Amino acid sequence: MALRYAEAMDYGLIFSCEKLIAGVDTAGAGTTLTDAAASFLSTERLTAGMPVYNITAHLYGKIVTVADTTLVTTINWTLGDSYQIAKMDIDTVALVESYLRIAAGDINAARYSAGAGDCTVSDDMDMFLRKLNVIDAAIWHNCPCARPNLDAGTRQGFLLWITDTLNQIRTGEIELCQGYTGSSFPAISYAQVAWTPWRAAEIVIDRLLSTP
Repeated sequence: MALRYAEAMDYGLIFSCEKLIAGVDTAGAGTTLTDAAASFLSTERLTAGMPVYNITAHLYGKIVTVADTTLVTTINWTLGDSYQIAKMDIDTVALVESYLRIAAGDINAARYSAGAGDCTVSDDMDMFLRKLNVIDAAIWHNCPCARPNLDAGTRQGFLLWITDTLNQIRTGEIELCQGYTGSSFPAISYAQVAWTPWRAAEIVIDRLLSTP
């Protein structure tokens, strides 16, 4: 079972809590990210432990060492890979990851209730769970690194969305497992499906009119 579904980078991207640096690898050399146009050390003052994301390969990692145009990281790079770096210091990263682990417990509980605790999460649902994990961490645990300054209505809306989404995971309406389909999907047969209250009313009227 996942200790967390999202990374500190995801948290920073969703709530824009840190400056984001982006560019393209111009060399491609194993775990070394090279950007000939960058000034990682002299201008950006990046430090070890900051999160880095290889967009092209969909890999999350962290900076190990910093030079002006190169970074040694925990992930691999090839020529032309696009990258993003969040200027999130190592203490903030640790705090965010702790909150993400706590919030992941809600998702894990819902998955176990659905009997899907040990299945492989589909690629399509990966980003969905990342978003759910991040919003849960931010709303319930109020991670100070972001402080999105949400008004009461928006915060309440997020809380309701989290509760409803976890319930849909628990009941199987939202299917996370690779190779399976959730219980909430369009039916293909003679049955009419009500997607909205208005459509439900139309179905009832249709049946009344069609009944002798």
